[in-house]
This record gives sequence, C-alpha cells and structure tokens, in this order.
Amino acid sequence: MEDKFRKIIAKMQEADSIVIGASNGLSISEGIHIFADNAAFLENFGDFREKYGFRSIIQGCFYPFPSEAEKWAFFSRMYNYFLYKQEASSVMKNLYELVKDKNFFVVTSNIDDHFRQAGFPSDRLFEIEGNGRNLQCTIGCHDQIYPGDEILSEMVTKQVDGKIPADLIPTCPECGGPM
Repeated sequence: MEDKFRKIIAKMQEADSIVIGASNGLSISEGIHIFADNAAFLENFGDFREKYGFRSIIQGCFYPFPSEAEKWAFFSRMYNYFLYKQEASSVMKNLYELVKDKNFFVVTSNIDDHFRQAGFPSDRLFEIEGNGRNLQCTIGCHDQIYPGDEILSEMVTKQVDGKIPADLIPTCPECGGPM
C-alpha cells in the first residue's frame, strides 16, 4: 500500500496542474458524516431528531420545517457544528500541503468550508452547493452572496425550544424574500 501512495505523490509532483474533486468521503474522513445517525448527530441535533424524526444532517437539510424560525435554528446549529465544533482536520491540512505550491483547483460539494479553513484560497475553490456560512436570496433576484457568520452565530446563541427569534430570520436586502 505504501508503494501506491509513493506513486501517487510522485505523479502529483510531476504534474503541471492538479484538479481536486471532493465530496462527502473527505468530510467523513474528517469525522463529519452528514448521512449518519451517530453519536455526533445525536449530541448536536438530537432534539431535532426527537421532534421531527429525521436521522441525519442531510435529512435535516431537506426537511420541510413548519416555520422559518425552526429551519434557521437547524441551519445555524449546522453552521456551528461544521465551523466551530469541527475544525479542518489534518487530512485537509495535509492535502493543502501536498498541493499548495502547484497550480491547483478544487471542485467540491462539501458545505463545511474546511478547504478554506485548511488554507485553500477562495479563488481556487468551486463549491458546487455553496457553504454553510454564506447566505443568498432563495428567489434568485440577484447573484450576491452575503457573509452569514455574524447572524448565524447570533442565531445559535438565541435558540429557544428549537426556534430562533423572528427578528433574526434573514431576508433578502433586495426583494425582501427568504434567504
């Protein structure tokens, strides 16, 4: 097995350019398993599981919450879990070290923002599904993406009974629609 890795590293060193394609397998290697009903899910989202019956982070992402206040309670908690409870791991940091001096580009469906946390520059990332820290108009009245760190962090601290206060529900600054 070690010989196989040496060959891969040699090919990477010889390459003029590298394209990294990453999906949930990389997140799973970091300990974030969005498909699992595991101890981490129960610890961070057990109240949502009990109330709504979904059994994984991914099911929560697509769950038809009865209100925006409940939906944003879940998404702000997910933001907190991805970005503060789970920092970029040595897997991500080592990957960056392997390619940092190369001409590289990353295409990923991971929304945990760990590439950026590990040092990958934003202009070399294409996050197909966005990431858990940005907000955008769901109506699509314009293409602007807004940083959500401040509001999402506030939502996490002000959750009560699985809801956030109504005044924290974000709306589009252009059309007033949902974010």
